[in-house]
Amino acid sequence: MRLRRRDVRGGLRAPLRHGLLLLRLGYFFAAFLGAKPYMLPALLSAVGVATDWVLLLSLTVLRTNPRRTLRRVREAFGARARAVARASAELLAADPRHHARLRRRLHARHYACPKPR
Repeated sequence: MRLRRRDVRGGLRAPLRHGLLLLRLGYFFAAFLGAKPYMLPALLSAVGVATDWVLLLSLTVLRTNPRRTLRRVREAFGARARAVARASAELLAADPRHHARLRRRLHARHYACPKPR
């Protein structure tokens, strides 16, 4: 696939685009709260406390372990692949009268849908 020049450069510069997004979100948030200029110090301190709290949580309680995440993804993928292989083997070994039911089961396994009724 060939990238267009605009995609590589990003049109507007990315920091400018993100800054404009933050300004727009701030405007709508202030309009929703009905904020007045005298409320600005309290609002900024609340934003600071919230930022510190999110940073603390993301570095302690909500910290992700990439190795554990990869292991879980691989285990889930392996379990799903085994289920599809098992359903495929059942379909191949089954009596032709049961093919429709087994084909629905294979489809459900392949697309991770709930069991067919």
